[in-house]
Amino acid sequence: KPLFYIPEEDIKKYAKQKKLAFVEGKCPYAQNSYRIQVREFVNTLSDKEKENVIKNFEIVFKKLKKKKNTKINYCEICGEPSRNKICKMCELMKIK
Repeated sequence: KPLFYIPEEDIKKYAKQKKLAFVEGKCPYAQNSYRIQVREFVNTLSDKEKENVIKNFEIVFKKLKKKKNTKINYCEICGEPSRNKICKMCELMKIK
């Protein structure tokens, strides 16, 4: 993502300044999406906390790139990525 480190407001300003077409506003299909919940949480963080989140992500991402040939398993119940046949959430919820 080439604009990963650019704040959303700066991207909007640039697009308006260059008269680029873009869709403004929230996606009408994402009413209660997880992404909105995460965005709301991130908006409560200070700039320093946001920087720390990005730095930690970069550290984890580098480690994941080294293991990129590792096979990903998926939970047989919910389909989410898991180390085992059944993910911990499904084990805890005893969904079968």
